Amino acid sequence: MKNQSALSRARRVLSSPGLASYYARQATTERLKRWWYYRFRSPRAYPPQRVALMPTSRCNLNCISCNIGAGHADPALARASRGRGEIGLADWKTVIDKLAPFRPMFGVTGGEPLLHRDSLTVMEYIKGLGLYCSCTTNATLLDRESARRLVVSGLDLLVVSFDGLGETHDRIRGVRGAFDKALAGVKQVLAARGAAGRAYPLVHVNSVMSPLNQGGLVELVRFFADLGVDGINLSHVWSYGPEVVRRQNERYCGTPFVVASTLGGEYARTDPTARDLGELWEQLQRVKRDFRGQRVTFLPDLKRLADLETFYLRPEVPVGRRGGCVAPWTSVEVYSDGGVEFADSCFHIPVGNLVTQEFAAVWNGEAFARIRRTLKEVGRFPVCSRCCYAFYGL
Repeated sequence: MKNQSALSRARRVLSSPGLASYYARQATTERLKRWWYYRFRSPRAYPPQRVALMPTSRCNLNCISCNIGAGHADPALARASRGRGEIGLADWKTVIDKLAPFRPMFGVTGGEPLLHRDSLTVMEYIKGLGLYCSCTTNATLLDRESARRLVVSGLDLLVVSFDGLGETHDRIRGVRGAFDKALAGVKQVLAARGAAGRAYPLVHVNSVMSPLNQGGLVELVRFFADLGVDGINLSHVWSYGPEVVRRQNERYCGTPFVVASTLGGEYARTDPTARDLGELWEQLQRVKRDFRGQRVTFLPDLKRLADLETFYLRPEVPVGRRGGCVAPWTSVEVYSDGGVEFADSCFHIPVGNLVTQEFAAVWNGEAFARIRRTLKEVGRFPVCSRCCYAFYGL
């Protein structure tokens, strides 16, 4: 991962028709229209700018931090997700065709999306329409042919999750050999990209910082920078803490907007104070110093030690953008059965199905409208204090 100037990054954007079109629209009328709907027509929304497609909720790993992977913990989210069926290619094309006229950014995720037999074809179909498409994967199933198809399709971004090197990654993933398989998959994509003489897909590594890996962040970043990936993101753990969960459940349990059990399981058992924040801060400062000017990002990027302590020790204090949540006006998730929800980690509420319904009936239907009205009234729910959506604006 070499230093990249603003000019070189701009050239990459312009070389991707889907990405260039998205940014051009966001800089002009799209943002204004979305703001207008949020400000004056709050129960309704302009078409979304981000769409997550989840072809499957299955996964071949057993990550200790994941509600879906750690099925042995049997949280409500895993039960609900695993109870869904899986639609086939024809239905996925129907879903995409209903969304394509709005030209959103598509992200294919899961579960592990490559477990679905049609996931590669789904991505190829999206790119064939000239739309932006990314894929988030654990990379263990990437081989030479699948890597070639991703490159030839014109996929814009491939995000691969690595939570450490070697045994550290394997321990968190719950499967021995997961690191070696994932690394081999990433190398296949980089090799296919080089052989085709293409710049895409960009390959980004995402790592969630935890007590199990925070002492090795510098080594992690150096390893993947030397490997030649295009970006590395270090993400903090999004943990509510038991008191925030209690407040959420007391205030909103029994309403149609939040399901109490969704906020139990792993969220309720997480203790964000059980880590050495001094060690984490020192590692973050070394990464920022040693890799200055390279494409290393942080979510959230906490500028002071006091901010880091607030994030982990005072989970009730909001971080991110000021004002209320705007995600119900900008984002939507489509599950393996075509069902639509706002966000599975905080609003595990079905609002429709894009296989059987038209998009407008779902997006601006009464179920979604209730969520938007409530958020406009209260601004934030207690769990909004630790949510990655807090960093996305209109």
